[in-house]
Amino acid sequence: VFTDDDEDAGVYEGDLVSVQVTITRKHLQEGKKAGLVHSPFFPFPKNEAWWVIMGTKEGKIISVEKVIDPSRVVEHKIKFL
Repeated sequence: VFTDDDEDAGVYEGDLVSVQVTITRKHLQEGKKAGLVHSPFFPFPKNEAWWVIMGTKEGKIISVEKVIDPSRVVEHKIKFL
């Protein structure tokens, strides 16, 4: 978790916060990319996608983002207030 506040490392109401999520596909070798998914009943070829959902303990959804990068290691940043 990163904040755009230089004063301290705390997170306060109104701060712009960035959360970095790293997805590593361990079944792929270095430099390789993910191919199409196995979906025999889908009418056309489909690429792999991940949904990153961030919420509070109380169940409030803060962010929902779709990650479609086929790389072995994907670093995705989510920014919110």
